[in-house]
Amino acid sequence: MRAVAANASLPLTVRRFLELAGREARGRIRPVLEEVGAAITLDGASTGLVTPAAIEGVPLYRPHEVQLGGQGFKATSEPIPPKWGAMVRRVHLKLQSTIGAVVVESDPAGAALTFDERPVGVTPVTVPGVRLDQPHRLDLALPGYELDQFVVVPEKDGTRFSRKLQPAAPKGAKR
Repeated sequence: MRAVAANASLPLTVRRFLELAGREARGRIRPVLEEVGAAITLDGASTGLVTPAAIEGVPLYRPHEVQLGGQGFKATSEPIPPKWGAMVRRVHLKLQSTIGAVVVESDPAGAALTFDERPVGVTPVTVPGVRLDQPHRLDLALPGYELDQFVVVPEKDGTRFSRKLQPAAPKGAKR
């Protein structure tokens, strides 16, 4: 009697698959994007790399998730499904800036705008260099009108705000 390997009766492609499955074949993930300097995270753990870079030694037969982000960028992630036999996976992502401009108008125009406790101008006014992903306090002041204070998160609330100012009550009048 002759000893026959358990896999000998399987088709050649299945035997090859089982051989490869037993190995820890590792490849490379290459994030592809226009922006330079975005931090690269793999499966929730920092890689210590920034774009442009490649993550080496990644088992591509398992699913992964690549996340890119950093100062001035909104974090973006992309799932990477497993792909047998692949040695390189390219991930194409487009990062959105978290920096932008906010436009504030008032009726009547000419109100002094204080943005995060710093005066920035008179309405209508465009405030450049604003973090769109953070809350900001806006105060509109115009003599003869009530102070209008509001908080916005431009990423959710938009970047253009138009406010109708309310006339101040006459002095001595009860509300």
